[in-house]
Amino acid sequence: MSGLIVLDCDVDETRGLNGIETLEKLKLELGPLPATLTQKTPRTGRHSIFSSRGICSPRGKIGNDIDVKYRGYVMISPSSIDGKRYEIVDGVDENGNFIIAELPKPWIEYLEKSPSYQSNSTSKEAKPSKIYTEIDTDRMFNNCKFLSHCSIEENASCLPEPMWHSMIQVLSCIEDSDSLIHTLSEPYHSYSYKETQKKIDNARKFGQPHSCDYISANFPEICKNCPSAINERLV
Repeated sequence: MSGLIVLDCDVDETRGLNGIETLEKLKLELGPLPATLTQKTPRTGRHSIFSSRGICSPRGKIGNDIDVKYRGYVMISPSSIDGKRYEIVDGVDENGNFIIAELPKPWIEYLEKSPSYQSNSTSKEAKPSKIYTEIDTDRMFNNCKFLSHCSIEENASCLPEPMWHSMIQVLSCIEDSDSLIHTLSEPYHSYSYKETQKKIDNARKFGQPHSCDYISANFPEICKNCPSAINERLV
């Protein structure tokens, strides 16, 4: 999904999720979004696909029902799940060409997770992550609701890409953690050793570990009432 960013609006009445409504409310605050390639998902959600121009390191989630997918992948029409197809509903011109719009500046500023992650326009080199040694990973997982959630096989089998990405950003800064990351990633239905290793290598070369504060802000449903997250905010 090079050069693109997707606002993945989940809709699930049984879980009280309606990302389409959440997006409409956000438009009242940030302004309208331009017409762009949009598809209806098999579960009645929406994928709004934009150019990632101006985006450096976006937040992984908006509220509880919009996943922000960046440098990952999404299925697109005419793909299907359980016999139900993805359906393009907007963003096609009169010649049948896809329209990929750029995000307005207020949306870019909103999606960027932190000013400290803004890239320097004069240099494309990022500061490599620091590698930590002699880390007690068992203690990390016991004390972190997010990592504990990611390590449960039932959750790992369907872990959203933004959560998986954050997990890799945290664990990749630990020396010799490749095997651990692969083990946690393997239950996912489309796991690929090559793709996962590439994510690990990129995280070490270009990324910085996601902080407790960042993770708890983006995945509040996981980190709710976690003492570690609460203490991080109080520091």
